Amino acid sequence: MKSSSFLMAFVGILVCAPVFAGERTFCSDDCSPDMMFVRFGDPANRVSEAELAVGEEFTITVTIDVVSDIQGFSLGVAHDPTKLQALEANITPNIKALNPFFDSASLAIGRGAEEVDPLETDLRFGFVAAAIFPILPAPGVTLEKEQNVPIASCRYRVIEELDTETPITLEFVNDLIPNPGAPPTNVNYTIGALSTPPASVVDGEVRGKGAGVCDDYGMYFGSDTSADGTLSVGDNGVFMRNAQGALGFSAGISVDGTTYTFKDDVLGNANDTIQLLITDNNGDEHTPSTNSATGPELTDGTAISSVSRGGAVAGFNPGDFFGVDLSPSVGGSGLTIGYVSDVGGSGNVIPATGGGDPCPVNEVLVITIVGEGVAGPCPLWGYAFGDDPRVADFQAAGNFPITMRNESDALGFSMGVQTNSAGGNTTYTFVDDVLGNTNTTIQNIIPDNQGREQAAAAGNTATGADQEIKSVTEGSAIADFNGGFLAVDLNPSVGGNGFTVGYVADTSGTGDVIPGTGVADCPTNEILIVGFEDVGPVEAPFNRGDVTGDGRLNVTDGAIAAQQIFFNGRLGSFDCDEMLDADNNDALDTTDVVMILQWVFLNGADLAAPFMACDNDPGDQLGCIQSNCQ
Repeated sequence: MKSSSFLMAFVGILVCAPVFAGERTFCSDDCSPDMMFVRFGDPANRVSEAELAVGEEFTITVTIDVVSDIQGFSLGVAHDPTKLQALEANITPNIKALNPFFDSASLAIGRGAEEVDPLETDLRFGFVAAAIFPILPAPGVTLEKEQNVPIASCRYRVIEELDTETPITLEFVNDLIPNPGAPPTNVNYTIGALSTPPASVVDGEVRGKGAGVCDDYGMYFGSDTSADGTLSVGDNGVFMRNAQGALGFSAGISVDGTTYTFKDDVLGNANDTIQLLITDNNGDEHTPSTNSATGPELTDGTAISSVSRGGAVAGFNPGDFFGVDLSPSVGGSGLTIGYVSDVGGSGNVIPATGGGDPCPVNEVLVITIVGEGVAGPCPLWGYAFGDDPRVADFQAAGNFPITMRNESDALGFSMGVQTNSAGGNTTYTFVDDVLGNTNTTIQNIIPDNQGREQAAAAGNTATGADQEIKSVTEGSAIADFNGGFLAVDLNPSVGGNGFTVGYVADTSGTGDVIPGTGVADCPTNEILIVGFEDVGPVEAPFNRGDVTGDGRLNVTDGAIAAQQIFFNGRLGSFDCDEMLDADNNDALDTTDVVMILQWVFLNGADLAAPFMACDNDPGDQLGCIQSNCQ
C-alpha cells in the first residue's frame, strides 16, 4: 500500500509536469486526472512524435499516468488512412495478466456493409481497445499507481509521403471509429464503477523525414545513407548509424532474386525470429531506418559464403558475441545476424557516429559473396569439404575429409550435410537446421571454449560419384580424444537425404578441446572422414543392461530401456544400442526389457556377456558408440 504522502508527491509531479507536444484538453467536467498518451517506441521514453519515410513500419503504445484506482478503460485512436495503414492492434501483456476474461483490441477500418470513403464521412479509421479488471476470479483489481503504464498498442506502415512541417495526428476520439458488433467506444476509465474521461490526452504526431536528413539510427548497404546500395561478388560493407554509443545490433537480410532487404522479425530459426534493432549504451532499443540493395542472384554458382566483423568492431574480438545464420529456417532466403560488442567485461562500445555531411557511418559487417568459379574466403568459423574452405567445389574421389575452421579452441560441433544425386554424381552441401530426427533438426554450430555458439559458415560444396555413404568417423584432429561423444545419423527422418553429426570433445573430464586453427594460410582441423566402405558398427566397451551406467541393475534400467526401445530414446543417457540387447540376438524388443526385469525381481537368467562387467562384444551388429561403463 502506497502512503498518502507518496501519492500527493506523485500527483504533484504530474501537475508540475511540462506540457507535451500533442497535449490537449479532452474533458472539462467530472474528469479523471489520469493522463493518456500515445507513445512511439519504448513507452518509458515518453516520445509522442516521430519522423518517418514511406514504407517504414512503427508501433505506438497507449500509456497511462495512473493516479486513481482504475478498474478498466476503453479507447479509440484514429489515423489518416490515406497516409498510414494500421496492421495489428493488441492489449499489452501486463493488462492481459490482470484478468484474462475481458480485454480486447481490434482494427476498425471504417467498413460496414460497404467500404466507407474516409473523405466523405465523419467516421474515422483507427483501432479500439478495452479492458475491465475486477471480474471474477479477480475482484477489486486496479492498475498500480505509476507513470507510463502501457495498456494497448498498434502497428502501422507509412503508405504515402508525409509532410516534413505539418504532422498528421494519431488522435484519441470518442465514438467516431466504427466497431461492428460492439457498442460505441469512448475514451474513458472505469473508476469506482463509473466511466470517467481523462481531463487531457497526448496525441501522437508523425512527420515526414525530408531529404538529406541523417537518421539517428540506421542500417545500410553501402556508406551512402541516402541511396540504395549495390552488392557484388567479393567483400561488401554493411554500415550503421548510431547517434550514441551502441552495445550491439541484430538484423535479418532477405534475398529475393537480385534484391537484398533488411527485414524485421521475419527471418529466423526454429526458436525465434530476429528483430531489426540497435541497442544503445543505455540499453534502449532503436528501430533503424534502412535502404535496400541490388546484388547477384544466389543461384547454384553464387552464394553468400560468409559474414564477418566490419572495421568498427573487428578489434572487439575476442570478448564480443557474433552470430550469423546463412540459412534461416524461418522466413525464406537470406541471413540473420546478432552482435553484442562486449560479453567478456572489456567495456567495448560501438562508438557513436556523430553528425556531419554526408552522414557518417560505422562499418559493422562485411558480407562476402562468392561467384561461380571464384574461390571463397577463409571463414573464422566454418566447415569445408576437403582441407581448404577457399575451394568453392571440392571434387570427392572415394573417402574424403570434412574439415573445420575454429578461430579459438572448440568444445565440439554439429552439422547437417544434404546430398543430391543426379546423372551418376552426388553433390554434398552443408545445411543448417534442415536435416534431423523427429525430436529436433541439427544446427551448423561450433561451441567455443567459453561455451558461446559460433555459427559455422558453409564454406563450399563437394561433388563425387554416386555412392552409398557407409560411415562417418572421427578425423585426425579428434581421433585420439578419450571421452568424446560422436553421434552420426546416416538416414535423417527429417529434411531429406544426407547425414547429421553431433560431437562433444569431452564428456568424461579429460579436458580435451579441439585446438584453434589460427589464421595463417587458412589452416583447418580434420574432424570427420566420410567413408564408402562398410566398416561395421562402432565398438565401444559396455556393460549389458546397465542403462543408467551406475554399475547396478534395478527397475530404473528396465523402465529406461523400454523408453529407449519403444519411444525414441526419451530418457537414455548413452548412445549404445548393444547395451539394450539383453539376449544378444541383434534385435531390440519386448524380450530385452522383460529379461532385465526378470533378472532384477525374479532371479532370472543372466544377460548375455558382457554382463556385470565392462567389455566389448566383437560379434554384435547393433554397435555401441558411447560406453556406459563407469
